[in-house]
Amino acid sequence: MRFHGKTDANQKEIINQLRQVGVWVCDLSGAGQGVPDLLVCWGGVYVLIELKVEQKANITAAQIAFLGDCRGLVGFAESFLQAERLAKQHHLYTLTQRQKDRITVFASKFDKKMMSYQKFKREVLEG
Repeated sequence: MRFHGKTDANQKEIINQLRQVGVWVCDLSGAGQGVPDLLVCWGGVYVLIELKVEQKANITAAQIAFLGDCRGLVGFAESFLQAERLAKQHHLYTLTQRQKDRITVFASKFDKKMMSYQKFKREVLEG
């Protein structure tokens, strides 16, 4: 069992920027097992955020499974601005139930350890 996830290149910068604009942030990137990188809170609402800031970022099978199973608010951020939007305007930017359902179906057929996040985004989230 792995408990230390890979930290995205500018994750610390994004965390600091979120805190500067008043968002509470808990760094979960070391949890592993598909758990998203950040837990943020704004106005009493908690949102899980998976950071994918690098062009060649991958998404793992564990992350795909977690996202499909997640019953709470969750979304992807590729920049500070997207992370801030997820925190402050969660009703507009978190994954919809339809997207989560698509992820669940995809996860049931996914037989690799990981894939390109950009490909996942195109085929599953936007497809």
